[in-house]
Amino acid sequence: MSVPASPNYHAAGWFNLLMPGGGQLLLGDYGRAALEAGVEVSAGYIGFRLSKRAPLTLDGVPEALPVFQGRRKRGATLVSIDEAVYADLLQEVGIKAHLVDVFTSYREAARRRGVTDHIDQSTEWNLFMDPFRLENLTNPWVYGAIGAVALSTVLDYFSAHNAGLPSTPRITPYSNFLYSVNYEIWQPVGSGAPEEMFYRGFLQNELYDLLPSPFFSIPLATAAFAFSHAPGPGRVTAAVAGAYLGYLAHKYDGKLGPGITLHFWGVVMLGIETVLLSHESQHTTPPATMSVQINY
Repeated sequence: MSVPASPNYHAAGWFNLLMPGGGQLLLGDYGRAALEAGVEVSAGYIGFRLSKRAPLTLDGVPEALPVFQGRRKRGATLVSIDEAVYADLLQEVGIKAHLVDVFTSYREAARRRGVTDHIDQSTEWNLFMDPFRLENLTNPWVYGAIGAVALSTVLDYFSAHNAGLPSTPRITPYSNFLYSVNYEIWQPVGSGAPEEMFYRGFLQNELYDLLPSPFFSIPLATAAFAFSHAPGPGRVTAAVAGAYLGYLAHKYDGKLGPGITLHFWGVVMLGIETVLLSHESQHTTPPATMSVQINY
């Protein structure tokens, strides 16, 4: 009877980070290794072929996403961004599946070595369902921060209106639908559990193993999280959010549910704001083919 491989769990995580499916190779699960590598590489490659990601960051968007290619429909000039949004959806799958797979291979290797301290043992399904659990939503450390994000988002929304909405063309109904799904559903799902699993569940825990002090692990994991975002105000926001999310993971001894819940609903609110401003700005100018920058 074969005995499951028990590789060094540090090596499993870092090798998986460098090579899609690498952690499962070390664990001896060659079928899962091939599946993980296939999903990550194919989704990322097809998405990149549809439109290069610029820049290649957690919040970077495909180069084609801000560029609307016009076409005629029902006598009015509407523009389609379908292909660019497909690119963003696929790239999100490739990148975030990779983050999840790094954490799960790291956790499984640690479990085989009998190491479970500070590593969330919830199933992947449960981690993705954490934003909807009452125990997380009624946690004051979570709902208080969600309230702060909501207030900030509302203020930013009205600030954008006061400054004047950007000139954007009208896009087709289907493009609007895809755009809404991307920002209000796809991005929150891809941001909440996957990013917390990687940055707090894997990276912060690895740093804590190196030097068991939250004053070492949280700032460094937060810096990695912040610099994984595109240059600009988004990095500052990511740094503040990352520090708080890192604190939550430490406070709850590696349990990721509270942080995932906050992260998910925060991105949902930002997505709603982005979609609302996009829809409203489409009616501020006549339809036209033009380039605009959309940030989220």
